[in-house]
Amino acid sequence: RCEVAVTFEDPRWLALLALVVPAVWIVRRVWPPALRGRAGAASGIARTLLLAGLVAALARPVWIHDRARVSAVALVDVSASISAPHLERARNLARGLVSAAQPQHELRVVPFAATPQTTAMATAAISGDTTAISRPAGGAAMETDIARALGLAAGLGDATSTRRIALLSDGRATRGDALAAAGHLASLGVRVDVVDLAAGAPAAASGDVAVDAVEAPEVKPHATFPLTIRLLATRPTEARLSLRRNGAEVEQPRTLSLPAGETATLWETRVDSSEPAVFTVEAQSPGDAHRENDRGVLAVAPRPRPRVLLLSPATTDAAPLARALGAQAMDVDIVAGDWARALGPSAAGTARLARADLVALVDLPRSALPEAALLALGAHIRDGGGLLVTGGPQAFGPGGWEGSPLASLLPVRMQSPGRRDEPALALALVIDRSGSMSGPKMELTREAARTTAGLLPADDLLAVIAFDSQATTVVPMQRAGNRMHIFNDIGRIQPTGGTNIFAGLRDGLEALNGARAKKKHAILLTDGQSATEGIAELVDAAAGTGITISAVGVGDGADDNLLQSIARRGGGRYYRTRDPASIPRIFTRETTEVAITSIVERPTAVVARKRAAMLEGLSLESAPRLGGYVRTHARADAELLLATSDGDPVLAHWSVGLGQVTAWTSDVGPRWAEAWARWPSIAKFWGQVARATMRVRAAREAPLVARLDEDSGAADVTVDAVGADDQFLSGLEARLHVTEVGIDGSLSATPRDVPMTETAPGRYQARLPLGHGAADAVGREGQSSPPADAGPARHQPAALLLRAVLGTGGRPVIEAAGHLSVPLARELRPVIDGGAGHELTGAALLMAIAARTGGHVLTAPDELFRGAAPRPFPQSLRPPLLLILALLLVADVAIRRLSRRTG
Repeated sequence: RCEVAVTFEDPRWLALLALVVPAVWIVRRVWPPALRGRAGAASGIARTLLLAGLVAALARPVWIHDRARVSAVALVDVSASISAPHLERARNLARGLVSAAQPQHELRVVPFAATPQTTAMATAAISGDTTAISRPAGGAAMETDIARALGLAAGLGDATSTRRIALLSDGRATRGDALAAAGHLASLGVRVDVVDLAAGAPAAASGDVAVDAVEAPEVKPHATFPLTIRLLATRPTEARLSLRRNGAEVEQPRTLSLPAGETATLWETRVDSSEPAVFTVEAQSPGDAHRENDRGVLAVAPRPRPRVLLLSPATTDAAPLARALGAQAMDVDIVAGDWARALGPSAAGTARLARADLVALVDLPRSALPEAALLALGAHIRDGGGLLVTGGPQAFGPGGWEGSPLASLLPVRMQSPGRRDEPALALALVIDRSGSMSGPKMELTREAARTTAGLLPADDLLAVIAFDSQATTVVPMQRAGNRMHIFNDIGRIQPTGGTNIFAGLRDGLEALNGARAKKKHAILLTDGQSATEGIAELVDAAAGTGITISAVGVGDGADDNLLQSIARRGGGRYYRTRDPASIPRIFTRETTEVAITSIVERPTAVVARKRAAMLEGLSLESAPRLGGYVRTHARADAELLLATSDGDPVLAHWSVGLGQVTAWTSDVGPRWAEAWARWPSIAKFWGQVARATMRVRAAREAPLVARLDEDSGAADVTVDAVGADDQFLSGLEARLHVTEVGIDGSLSATPRDVPMTETAPGRYQARLPLGHGAADAVGREGQSSPPADAGPARHQPAALLLRAVLGTGGRPVIEAAGHLSVPLARELRPVIDGGAGHELTGAALLMAIAARTGGHVLTAPDELFRGAAPRPFPQSLRPPLLLILALLLVADVAIRRLSRRTG
């Protein structure tokens, strides 16, 4: 049925129709046609109709007729919860709606997720191609706002037609009040028909298992901790759970039986380094409908353990100290034999030294470290590093450290005051330089002589006599501190001539006779045979004056009987070697043996001289006696903490630049401190000594609390700054460094720097919006991108590494570290039937929207356009009326022109 009527937009305009009657009079009196006869009559009629039409056009006449026209908007959900198959289904439904829309109907298609597209696609734009219905890039797909999409659709419909909306969605709204929006549409008479995109899935693919979050407490290296994994399942099922650490599988996957709802499971694991570790959890279940939520990530940065670089002649010598420090949760790096490389100047050595919080020298002789390594060590200490030097037969004075760069760093002097009236040792090196010593033997002998000169304390005396057929004084008796001159003179020794041991030994002993020293010793080195006449008498005379002699025979040509006799008569030792490479080691050992004037070997009780943090809680009264120590003297500015009953230092400490140095004058076992190594408190003792000496941390550590506000989609981070006096620290400059971790376990290259605001005295907070700058990858290991059917990427970060630095004037005062596993976005969380008390979601929400607006579930595309009631459709008559008037004007002009021509 179609009813037609003509009326006017405003009844008040009807009064204008009264002007139609005077129009005839106006034409006849005011605008009469100049023609006569039929032409004049025709022109008059045209003018009368023209004037009457103008009056009627001003009255705005409208033609009202009924029509059944539908103005429809199809809202297509393209959010992340719509899987790839469901999205393709939405495109097919859109094509069906386009085909069902007859010419008299209107259809617009609007994709939506967090926001709807502001420009709707008209029917023609999608009639042949629906690829424009696609998921938006970035984080826009991680939310669904059905209410906002319904509001836009209401504004797009034509109010003169029957307005309808087709909502194609899975009903998982994460924003807005969709039911309230549906109520508003109902008041406007807009019907909403719905299609559940998730409906109709095969039974095998109707379930969903997701990793909601991965959590862990504070993590320490080498310590086991529980990893809490929270799983969500839409129905009872089995899931295969795997755990990877930095991409490597931790252990065999587990199979879990999951009930519907939330399940928390624990996985005991550990981190074996202080570097950040990324744990990736993956849950796989049969027929999982959404693979994009099967993975969870947690990144942890364990609180680093203190690093100790321990240098020792042998690993066994350092073992007791290493065990004690290891028991105190410290990482100990033992270097035995390659000490110079460990301290630089190579890039590897520099980096190794820079990483060390504490450097420990265990019974190390002066010859072990070249000048460059000692300078690097000194710079490291002055820049804030820590140094622990322990005693032994090769340490301190006996090790030749007097006058070295290390001596200025130590809180003790090598020799005690009052004992420097004369040198402790006068040493003469009597070296064979005959022709048979040429080649490597001479080179190694010169090296051994230089090493000996370096081992001696600066105040000791040294002479070097070289002999062939005659004897030559290469280095006159002088202080060992003149090392550069001594080294240069030794370098001039060249092999030549025969072998005259008597001449060389005579000149060496004469040099010792003229020296003033507490001990006088000669070392004879030769590789050949020599006349023996007078040697025995010469050695006996020297022994009578307190001079001792040791002998070294090199090679098979040395006269063993003669050399053994010299060593026995001279009260020294005899060394026999076929390998010239052992010459430097023999000289070092011999020099160490004779330079024992500062070594005390007797049971020695230890007495506490001062209270200090490194001795707190130790019962030193129960400590065993030491078997010996190296005699030193504490510097005036040093803290003498432990001493012998005679007042000799055992444990002394002081500051050098920004660093700390501690000296322990006994060894760490087994020669002198074997009983101490069995003391029950030994680990605590060395742990406290090491911590008081090592690099001072830039700032004290404080707890960091990070929580996720799911409503705002942001993480709130809080640090409470409390001073040593338990008072809040206000007015600090606070920055939060944030490292984002993608779902694939990748760390952001550059941490975000976020300012923190003081919200209360000593409380500093920052809010981190999520979903920006995180990695988009979601593929499995070995895949550069996710599979085509794996669903959308998870745009927001999967985890955060957090480090807060609070300070003043650029100096850190408080540091705090933490981590946060970002739970699944609401868009990716499985829909679990929670019963009463839960918000409507999924199919239930779609049905509620349809019921509130009088809609239904679309089973066929043409249902959207069926049953539209005819509605009055006003159509203005002004345009056609004005067209008729224009034709009348043309007709009037044509009549007048034709009449004049014929006339």
